[in-house]
Parts: sequence; C-alpha cells; structure tokens
Amino acid sequence: MQFFKRWYLSCVPILIIGVARLFQFFRLKGIDRLLEGVIRNSRDLAYVANALGVCSMCVAIMTICVVGSLIVAAFLLLKKRIHFLTALSHMVILGIATIFASTMARPFEKPFLEMAIKSGDQKIEIEYKSYIEQYGRGKILIGDSN
Repeated sequence: MQFFKRWYLSCVPILIIGVARLFQFFRLKGIDRLLEGVIRNSRDLAYVANALGVCSMCVAIMTICVVGSLIVAAFLLLKKRIHFLTALSHMVILGIATIFASTMARPFEKPFLEMAIKSGDQKIEIEYKSYIEQYGRGKILIGDSN
C-alpha cells in the first residue's frame, strides 16, 4: 500500500505537534500553579506573557507542520510519486490530529486569558490587556511593544 510508504506526510507532523503541545501543557500548568490565577505584580505579568507566547508558538508550529506537509504532498503529486487519494488521506489524518490538539489545548490556555489582577498598579492592568490583544492577533513574541 502506498499509504504506508508515505507515512512521514502525517506521522512526522503529528509527532512534532504532539511534542510541542506536551511542552505547552507542562509549561502552562507550572506557570498556572505558580500564579494561582492572580496577577499581583510585574513579575507575574511576565509569566503570563511567557505563557501566552508558548501558546502562540505552538499554533505557529502546527501551522508550519501542516503547510510543510501540504507542500511535500503537492510536490509528490506533481512528480507523480503519490496518488491523490493517498495524499488526501494523509492530510485528513493530519487535519483531524491538529483539530484534536487545538481542542485539547484550549482549557489550559483559558486561565491565562481570564486572570484576575490584584495590583494597585493601573499599568499592569493595561499591559495585561495589551498582552491579550497581542495574543488575539496571533503575535508570537508577546511583550511590552505592540
């Protein structure tokens, strides 16, 4: 079967996405445990920026994996090294795995998007809102600069 000869079209990206999401899970759980759902000072805000940056980086890694697989599949199709249905089945499997990974990550990202701010400093609240906005725009390096 040609499907198994081209295993790398779906298995390698799924493995990379899985490792990235595991890293994200452990990183976010550690930061969440440290902050206990509350931003108290600028150091806590830096942790939130780091957590949101990890989330954005995982989305970028998933995008690169999917686009890379599409490019390799298209190249193999053009060179007539793979059947269309084989390429399509690999992309469907990769798409399902990507949707699953994204859905599983949402509960771990949500606490960082809804943190309570217990600081007398208005600047921290403004920066936090800026970080949420940057995350919403898909920015990878979340920080002070917009």
